[in-house]
Amino acid sequence: MLLAVRAGLGALIVGGFLLALWAQVSGMRDYRYRWQVVPAYLVLAALAALGRGVTVVYPWWRIIRAWGYHLGWGRAVRLYFHSGLARYLPGQWWFVLGRAYLADKEGVPVTVTAASTAMETVLLTGSALAVALIGMATIRQLAGYGAYLALAGVTTIATLLFSPLLVARFVNWLFARMGRAGIATALSRRDTMAVLLGCFANWLIYGLIALLLRAGLGGEEYVSEAAGVVGLFSASVLGGSLGLLVPQGLVIREGVLVYLFSTLLGVPLPLGVAVAALTRLFAMVAEGVWAAISLRF
Repeated sequence: MLLAVRAGLGALIVGGFLLALWAQVSGMRDYRYRWQVVPAYLVLAALAALGRGVTVVYPWWRIIRAWGYHLGWGRAVRLYFHSGLARYLPGQWWFVLGRAYLADKEGVPVTVTAASTAMETVLLTGSALAVALIGMATIRQLAGYGAYLALAGVTTIATLLFSPLLVARFVNWLFARMGRAGIATALSRRDTMAVLLGCFANWLIYGLIALLLRAGLGGEEYVSEAAGVVGLFSASVLGGSLGLLVPQGLVIREGVLVYLFSTLLGVPLPLGVAVAALTRLFAMVAEGVWAAISLRF
């Protein structure tokens, strides 16, 4: 029954997204004489979406392992993607409850899951900001601010190296206020670097999907703007996260991406809409595939 509910929820979400995309078909049809489809890039985008599944799970799994909980990789993948289906519910944060429930069955206490998710969120958000700033520094229209953007990005990375200590202190203080024993500990420098490597890999691959789709629909010349595209995509993810009541920032993230593509890179509106929509769709399908595959783990 649970599998049926999950499958039904996923079908509704994908269906709704496809309906929203269908509303743009007329405008895209008028643009058809400008499409420069390169199938090889579309295939690479699909492969990148599937490969990103590893980097999605790795940061949280590495934090859990660093805290002494020997959660197997296969089980981590399963509970991560199954609980992640709740991200598509209004509020975005319901997945934490699902992750805590499933992790508890694997011997990871609820408080540990909550603390590790908080640390994961800080590192993921900070790394997305760093990628956005450094990527945007390469865009010609922002050339006057390039040095400042790059400096801000590097500063963000340096700050992230010390953030686990601050997060651990805050979480333990919060638990103390709730009458619970503190459990979060700062990560070692080695573990912090490993977690951040996974976070940056996640955003770079996610942005790469958008880049490959843009090249696959608009022509190979767009590959030269790789850093800018990846940076703007990370910026759009941050923008989408502000819509707390919108599942996964659906439509908000796409709107931000289309706007940034249009104003900063001169991407035609139909092409920007197609890239934004397909990037979301490829990621959603890949998550569904990982959730299905992990049933065997």
